Amino acid sequence: MDNRTEPWSAFRSEVEDLLAAWRREGLPPRWALLRQLQGLDAHREAIFRTASSLPAMPTVHLATLDDGWGHGLDVIESAARAVGSSVRRLGLMMSPEEILAVCTADPPHILGVTVLHNDSETALTQICRGLPSQTTVLAGGTAFSLDPDLGRRAGVHKVMRHAADFLAFLLTYEP
Repeated sequence: MDNRTEPWSAFRSEVEDLLAAWRREGLPPRWALLRQLQGLDAHREAIFRTASSLPAMPTVHLATLDDGWGHGLDVIESAARAVGSSVRRLGLMMSPEEILAVCTADPPHILGVTVLHNDSETALTQICRGLPSQTTVLAGGTAFSLDPDLGRRAGVHKVMRHAADFLAFLLTYEP
């Protein structure tokens, strides 16, 4: 048996318990959510003292197309780090060309994109079509609530409603 299996199983159960609580009770306010994710990250670091003791987790790049604040990226970045993913935050208000340049030079397993406005569809489509084939596009934001078909039209692999969806996805993703 791999010596990583037992601690990872216990940690994964802890994450799944947190996700179950969020499903039952709803997500906490952003500040509390960030605090919970930071606590989870600290606990993971205490369990897995070295990166070699942690199972391989996906690399994640994050960007916004039309969001100048990045509150969603803060939460998604914390969620990814909490389970041991390597995260590269590309920035806010990024152009498709900027995102594609980084993702072509340094292809991530996952590109997380927030989209607030429906008029960003052309840019999102350009990104989805131009990415390396091994990169999975996960997207979230108000635009997908207003237009549930936007993700399919643009070529997004999966639309995430919130951080709990993203965290659950990371637990099952195999790079």
